[in-house]
Amino acid sequence: MANAKGKVHHSKLRSTLDLDTLPTEWDSDATLRERMRSGGTILHPSSGGGEDIPTCVHNKELLLPLLTRMATSEKKVHAINS
Repeated sequence: MANAKGKVHHSKLRSTLDLDTLPTEWDSDATLRERMRSGGTILHPSSGGGEDIPTCVHNKELLLPLLTRMATSEKKVHAINS
């Protein structure tokens, strides 16, 4: 997994993206759990329809577990042009 500086040790890389425990991890987050159990969506209510930085910040609880898994995957992630 990633160390304190966000670097991933190459011996920890995985060939597949493990999503099996993702729902449990999301459910263990109080913010996401309350949002879902109160009848809302998994996305933050202020998300709007964009994929901009403020939307990502609003949804950090949702995105960080995914990004952590992506960082430990051997698969390359395509660059995002700004």
